[in-house]
Amino acid sequence: MLSKYLNQYEKNPKSRVFAPLAESYRKAGMLNDAIQVLKEGLKYNRDYLLGHVVLAHCYLDQEEFSKSYNVLRPYVQSSPDNIKLQKIYADSCYNLKKHEEALKSYKYILFMSPQDEEVEEKVIELESNLYAREKYLIDGKENKESNIEDWKESEIDSSINLKSDEFDSWNMKKISSQEKEEVIEEDIIETVNSFKQEKAVEIKDDLSLESPIMTHTMVDIYMSQKHFDKALDLIDKILETTPDDHKSLEKKKKIHRILYGTVIDEKNLEKKFLAFHEAIKNRAAIIRAKFSLT
Repeated sequence: MLSKYLNQYEKNPKSRVFAPLAESYRKAGMLNDAIQVLKEGLKYNRDYLLGHVVLAHCYLDQEEFSKSYNVLRPYVQSSPDNIKLQKIYADSCYNLKKHEEALKSYKYILFMSPQDEEVEEKVIELESNLYAREKYLIDGKENKESNIEDWKESEIDSSINLKSDEFDSWNMKKISSQEKEEVIEEDIIETVNSFKQEKAVEIKDDLSLESPIMTHTMVDIYMSQKHFDKALDLIDKILETTPDDHKSLEKKKKIHRILYGTVIDEKNLEKKFLAFHEAIKNRAAIIRAKFSLT
């Protein structure tokens, strides 16, 4: 196959055969030859997507993740159904720690190929990490604000109780700038390490299969596999504990539209059923009264 493409390429270097030729070079481990052919071929075929995909794949094989990312970034949004493109881009993002972009592409792949266990694991891993990071930042902000308030209160209390002679003694004491920096640095390191240990325990507990982000991930997977009954069961479990969860409510509406062509208003349906049941009871009472009179 390589010789076939090579013959065609030599006859017409401006043709699109450069892309499959370069792919053959890549599979043979001849990455430099592949990249050289691709760069030359893309001069004459700038919009040929396969050429860009193969070039990005070569860079990925060379672990030049920034290059593969930059090659494919302009085409990701317009090619959500190109599994190969999305996979190369997702792997590049993953290695560059662009986790949100990687997650989006991995989800595209999982939607089109629900049986891909490797991608499924990546989706669960990234959603878990993003959830943990988000929670860490939120809790950290709250703790920081709380610590500032506690510090202000302690400073006010200490200043009130400070005697004049103690104040003069404290004010006259001189500390070198280097000593100040060392003390501050030690306090910061101690605080950060303590904070990380506390958060590590909390995050570990939060990443169980019952955590919201893990549950929503499983909902997405079930939906992509068209297991809508299992997805609805999980959503109902979430809504039992958090009835106002916006994400769960939206997904439930989406499933109802897919299954029934409309959104089922369960509360309204329940009211109608109760009204109907009440009407039947009243009708039965009227009939019994009528027969008892006769």
